[in-house]
Amino acid sequence: MSVGFADFVEEMRQGMALRVSSNQHHAKVEVTPVPREYTRYNWAIPSFDFGHLYDPKSSAFIGLERWNSEWQPVTELLENEQFRLPFDECAFIFRYGETLLKYATTNIVHVYHDEDRSIVGHTWFQQEVNDAVKQRWTMMPFQFVVHQGSPPSVEINFSTPRLTSDVEADYREDCKAKYTEVLIATLLMSTNAAHEGQDERTAQRIAQVNRGREFGKLPPLPMTRFIHIDKTVITRAATATCIGSPKRPHDRRGHYRTLRSGKRVEVSPSKIHGGSEVAPCYRVELD
Repeated sequence: MSVGFADFVEEMRQGMALRVSSNQHHAKVEVTPVPREYTRYNWAIPSFDFGHLYDPKSSAFIGLERWNSEWQPVTELLENEQFRLPFDECAFIFRYGETLLKYATTNIVHVYHDEDRSIVGHTWFQQEVNDAVKQRWTMMPFQFVVHQGSPPSVEINFSTPRLTSDVEADYREDCKAKYTEVLIATLLMSTNAAHEGQDERTAQRIAQVNRGREFGKLPPLPMTRFIHIDKTVITRAATATCIGSPKRPHDRRGHYRTLRSGKRVEVSPSKIHGGSEVAPCYRVELD
């Protein structure tokens, strides 16, 4: 059973991951293998595991009041074009327990800043179900692009054609939840209530995967950072500036962007400041 980012990367490398490829939804989704651009990508990017931060059934749940109170400072940072992910490219992990309607699920949101500092994201999910296909990592059929500026705006692009209006509306709600979770999680990381930790089982799994990656001449995966939020000391972060490392060396994958004019353009892959072979640093600061 896949449990973390290293398992996601391995499943991707082996060509086992899937993507939603029909106009169906929930239990009726049809899936196909992911495009080769994902299986060939090395995924040597930082990952942050927030656990059950957004799971209403968990004691770690941030709570609706805190969720709502953090949205205003997020908006202010976006309006002032000051919002920064912890890295120019990284993965956010969110976990949800089983409910009457859904299996226990892990979401990975792959996010990065594009050339104009917008925040681009794709979402993957994995379910804890006793089914060899349904438990595989699967890519949701949407991409979000959060544009900074006054006012900020969000663009949602679908990779699946011929969506019915009801299904598209459901996916838009899913997409809205994901970019909102990423933005609020990033802001919370810039407060004194966020603490980083490690998980022994995850560390062992990453070490195991990295031994294989070294044999295959692939760059190692950084250790996953487990982010714990102390809800008793959270303070409003209206004046916080989330600063990643804008000069961090990394590989930027090729992707498609839909411009505000409606034109769809291809962005070629490139190596930024030497590429992922150069060791990154991590920094989150407050004013």
